[in-house]
Amino acid sequence: MAQNALPIGEGEGVPFIPIIAEGPGWIVVNKPAGVPVHRGLSWDLPLVEILHSQLGRYVWPVHRLDQPVSGCLLVALTAEGVEGWAQRLAEGKKTYLALCRGTWRREGEVLWERALKNTKGVMQEAATRVDCIGTSEEPRCSLLRAWPKTGRYHQVRRHVRDLDHPIVGDVEHGCRATNRLWRENGIRRLALHCLRMELEGLSVQAPLPAELLSHYQKLPFWAEALQKEPELEG
Repeated sequence: MAQNALPIGEGEGVPFIPIIAEGPGWIVVNKPAGVPVHRGLSWDLPLVEILHSQLGRYVWPVHRLDQPVSGCLLVALTAEGVEGWAQRLAEGKKTYLALCRGTWRREGEVLWERALKNTKGVMQEAATRVDCIGTSEEPRCSLLRAWPKTGRYHQVRRHVRDLDHPIVGDVEHGCRATNRLWRENGIRRLALHCLRMELEGLSVQAPLPAELLSHYQKLPFWAEALQKEPELEG
């Protein structure tokens, strides 16, 4: 597998897509923030085309991550493999890590169940488990883990917002004042990362990108967060 080959766009700011796990007929990549999975409304080069160039073959993402989200993305290397992997993923678990506004006051894990409208305006049942691995009064923020039990449009982003903890950098569901404050302090992206993917026969973690890790390490609760997620520093 030619992981280091990037024949198109070289020198033009085309991101390299790190492959963090692979096996027969599949790979898991650590998707950079800002890269769309498919060609859409954005003019940015999509991940499927970057990987096609990088690997010299077509690929089929098994699921999606929003363009501003980074982290674990499961990709099939054959069209026939997508359905089987999608079923296994639906029965597995994805862990998201989000830096959010506000001091977390709840005890233990929260199961948030609230229906969400899809892109066609149809309400769909949705459920997300959320807990906190670090929180502080100054700065007033919390580092949350979220495990979506369903896969709805912007589910994690909308559910933590409904818990009054919008994600830093979320221009669609977040808080403008909060986003501006953190942007002035160096976080210029959505602070949401798909940290871990676990399903039958596969468990993989995507390292936190440097542009988030460098800021999280300065937070007063970072030592506490590492006790709960020791692999956060790689």
